[in-house]
Amino acid sequence: PFFPVARHKDWFLGTSWAGGLQRMANGRNQESTSEAVNSYYALYAYGASLQDKDGAPFARNLRDFGRLLTAMEAHGADVYWHVRRNSKIYGADYKHRVVGIMWEHVAEF
Repeated sequence: PFFPVARHKDWFLGTSWAGGLQRMANGRNQESTSEAVNSYYALYAYGASLQDKDGAPFARNLRDFGRLLTAMEAHGADVYWHVRRNSKIYGADYKHRVVGIMWEHVAEF
């Protein structure tokens, strides 16, 4: 009851921050959207299996929370890691088609 449920989640951007809310020179970072997507899908799958198997009272909420986090992370990965022509997020000086590590203030290839 004393900790946020998703301390690492940026609900505005729809992505997760790998280090949570710690201070770094370039701000928070995310270097692996695949890890985030798979961990959230695991929440969904666990909730779905509990609901089917045991009918646990929290299973549906866990499943739906996993679905929400998975969808948000996949959408965030598409928006922030796949750089498209005429991107309004990345300027013309960013010459790469993908982002390697997304920092709060910097995008690294």
